[in-house]
Amino acid sequence: MIKNKTEIYDIEIYPNYFLLCSIDFDTKKRISFVIDEEENDYKKILLWIDNNSLRVGHNILMFDNLLLSFLKKNKEDLSNKSSLFIVSELKRICDKIINKKREDKWDEEMKELFKFKFNCIDTYAIMNTVDKVGLKQVSVNLKYHNVQELPYSPETFLEKEEKKLVKEYCFNDCEISCLLYERKLPDLELRKDVTKRYKLNVMNCNDTAIAKKILDKYYSEATNQQIEEFKDERSYNKPFLLKPLLPKIEFKTKEFQNLYKWFEEQEITEKTEVIIDDDQEKVKKAKIKYDVNFDDLSIRFALGGVHSNDDPGKFKTDDKQTY
Repeated sequence: MIKNKTEIYDIEIYPNYFLLCSIDFDTKKRISFVIDEEENDYKKILLWIDNNSLRVGHNILMFDNLLLSFLKKNKEDLSNKSSLFIVSELKRICDKIINKKREDKWDEEMKELFKFKFNCIDTYAIMNTVDKVGLKQVSVNLKYHNVQELPYSPETFLEKEEKKLVKEYCFNDCEISCLLYERKLPDLELRKDVTKRYKLNVMNCNDTAIAKKILDKYYSEATNQQIEEFKDERSYNKPFLLKPLLPKIEFKTKEFQNLYKWFEEQEITEKTEVIIDDDQEKVKKAKIKYDVNFDDLSIRFALGGVHSNDDPGKFKTDDKQTY
């Protein structure tokens, strides 16, 4: 039986440059495909997409695979277009992905792209929440010898020499993904076993998602319901006041007296959310958030505990002061 190749790949896209770099995991052979003013490897890319290799990359489910889906879905139309038109369409899809906010829904064009399924492993998708990081942080965590940032802004119209640097950068990312994939092979063996044993495809699931899929399967079988029938159901508790639960404490300072009074007024409901400080996110702000400013100390009380609000700084111990 012939083993399918495992190819680690990554895509970079600029207004006048589309680049796909790939490294054969076993042989380390490198290939690249370009669509720009001088080259048009579109048909070669289509052949590469259809060669049944296992595709591996970091965050490919939500980015790179969607660009491949677009190329595959629109092959009849794009095959007759100029290379720069193809690049402009890919850049348009890229911008849709990058600019989408969490609360936004995918439009119909993007929904269609998700329907294309590739034989792939997304090393980002299988990471658990506590260690889910981007590829640059991965390179640091793995102590990779060359940590690079994207050499040019994604809106840059690249010159010939700049394209060479982007290709070096892209292959560097592929090398990091190769190393990460190698480290994740034991985790992938577990996923293969779960997929076979429970007849559930969990190859691109983290540990929590695997457990949820198994529990959903058992609950579905026990209740004779389809997962879609119960997946959005929730248990709701009645709102309750914090006041009856507070210990009897008398504060001497007005700042903490106000804090205690604030706690007495708080009502907890199922809609109480964790704090989100990013103003770009439109998720509802938490009700449980209160800052106390006392002398030079700023303290935040919130869901999850008490935290000091500190500015970054360096602190050194000397003969007069110990930190």
